[in-house]
Amino acid sequence: MAMDSKVMVNEIEEMDLRLEFIQSQRFKKVLLFDNAAPHREQVTTDKLGQLGYVHMPHPPYSLDISPCDYHYYLSLQDFLVGNVHMPHPPYSLDISPCDYHYYLSLQDFLVGRDTRTQAVLHNHIEQLINTRPKQFWKDGIRKLADR
Repeated sequence: MAMDSKVMVNEIEEMDLRLEFIQSQRFKKVLLFDNAAPHREQVTTDKLGQLGYVHMPHPPYSLDISPCDYHYYLSLQDFLVGNVHMPHPPYSLDISPCDYHYYLSLQDFLVGRDTRTQAVLHNHIEQLINTRPKQFWKDGIRKLADR
C-alpha cells in the first residue's frame, strides 16, 4: 500500500466520523472523486465500501458529455440492472444537458416501481410525462438560464 493510499484512507475515516455528527443515516453517502491514483486504488475503494459510501467515478473530460448526464446514466443503469455501469455515449443528439431537470424527476418517479421489462419502463416514463403539469416543463427551461 502506497503512502498516498494510507493518507487517503485516514482522510476518508476522519470525514466519515465528522459526517456522522451532521448527517442522519437515512441518506445515501455519495462521494465524487477525481481520477487521481489514490482515489482509484483498491484500498481506497474498499474503505469507501466498508463505510457505506457510493463511489461516483469522475466523468472523463469531454465537451460532448455533460457531467450531470454521465452520473444520471450510471445511477439509472445501477437502478435498472444492478451495479453494472453503462458507459455514457460519447456523443448523442438524443442527450442534452437541458434534460437534467427531467432526469431528476424521472429518478424520483421510478423509485420503488417495477422496471424489469422495457415495456413496463416505457409505460412508467409515459405516465411521468403525462402527469407533469406544463409549469414543470417551463421551470426546467427557466432553470437553464440559472445554470
